Amino acid sequence: MSLLLLAAIVVPAVPTPQHYVFFSRERLRIQERSFLDNPNIAGAQLKYTWRELEPVRDQYNLKLILDDLATLERHGKRLWIQLQDASFSRDSVLVPEYLRGPGLQRRCRAAVRLSRG
Repeated sequence: MSLLLLAAIVVPAVPTPQHYVFFSRERLRIQERSFLDNPNIAGAQLKYTWRELEPVRDQYNLKLILDDLATLERHGKRLWIQLQDASFSRDSVLVPEYLRGPGLQRRCRAAVRLSRG
């Protein structure tokens, strides 16, 4: 009997599932009252592209994330970040330009040769 009681005390509580609204890249929608005033919604999931966050090699711009996070935190909401680096559309460029430069294919082929030994 005491062993069962001890097991019940030690087992951690199961977290309650939380609900997030997927707004994709429509970040202005996180300011809608219907979203902000709903206590059943824990936060928002927003997409950010690699290109937005690193416009130039090794230079990072986190202003979009910080602004969105500040808006959500003011209303007791959380942010779920989705980093977008690929797309099914040939017209979408989601990675920084330095990854698309003319030497990229040559560097990739060299890396593949090195990995094969």
